[in-house]
Amino acid sequence: MPFSSVKQLVQKTNSKIVMLVITGLGATVNPLYQRTGPESARVPYLDRITQHNSAGLSIPVAWGIASGSGPGQVALLAYDP
Repeated sequence: MPFSSVKQLVQKTNSKIVMLVITGLGATVNPLYQRTGPESARVPYLDRITQHNSAGLSIPVAWGIASGSGPGQVALLAYDP
């Protein structure tokens, strides 16, 4: 898409966007607790943020391909990793 086409899509607004990217959550199951570290974590602030906003997952490269942090973060910014 040419840059001139993107300018036509832009709409000014007073709202703000914050993208919170949490990397490195891939973990193995702890045999003692049968849960991963992220599953066991107490995250009250993240819980509160997700209750009042949008949250989701993305597939930065392709389904089934585990990218490194670098390519994954580049893909979040709309670049082809």
